[in-house]
Amino acid sequence: MVKEPHLTTPDHEAFHAYFDLFTTKNRQQKVLEIVKKKQKIKDNLEAEEWLADNFAEFVAKRETFT
Repeated sequence: MVKEPHLTTPDHEAFHAYFDLFTTKNRQQKVLEIVKKKQKIKDNLEAEEWLADNFAEFVAKRETFT
């Protein structure tokens, strides 16, 4: 659950764009398999959403420290 979507949505979507445009399909699959295993997630879409949410929250927290 995203706590502040007005702050995190741009970074969430930026993650999806980067992951889709600049990561090979082979690398995407490897990353998603790792996430699914470690987070006990069943499908690739949910794993990618988990990554995007966590990236956005990381950026939001990082910006509060600068």
